Amino acid sequence: MLLLSGDASVVVNEIWRTKATRSFYEIDGRKRVLDLVSKFRRARDLPGRYKIYPGKDARVRRVLRKVVRGLCYHHGLFPFVRDRQLWVDVLREGVPAEILNLMEAGHRDPMIFRYRWGLVRREGLHSYWLLTFYENKTFQAAVFESVPARYRK
Repeated sequence: MLLLSGDASVVVNEIWRTKATRSFYEIDGRKRVLDLVSKFRRARDLPGRYKIYPGKDARVRRVLRKVVRGLCYHHGLFPFVRDRQLWVDVLREGVPAEILNLMEAGHRDPMIFRYRWGLVRREGLHSYWLLTFYENKTFQAAVFESVPARYRK
């Protein structure tokens, strides 16, 4: 789904031509195609075009929460983060440079996945994360100290 959302990069095109299209010829390939097509929505800003909105898909949000939980563990920040302690969404506006400069950076492969994080430890919030896939699809996440802190007004 992330391959089809946003503008395509060189890496996205390569993965789409090789691994993604090959998966459609597997036994469950028809189901994969139909599942993907069901995610297309009319683009509000581009008449006659369709878009995929990964931030609205519960499965994408669940995977993003798993990624953040794993990164919290990997960096020794929080040994066990419950799913309900996390909030994730698409990054809709840019993050000011002064905030980005305070955040730690990491990546698996910079063209595939990179991330930034910063400890907040204020008002029940533990840390804030930026997750970027394929150089142009960025999500934000917040880890809260506890489940009640996540839902506190």
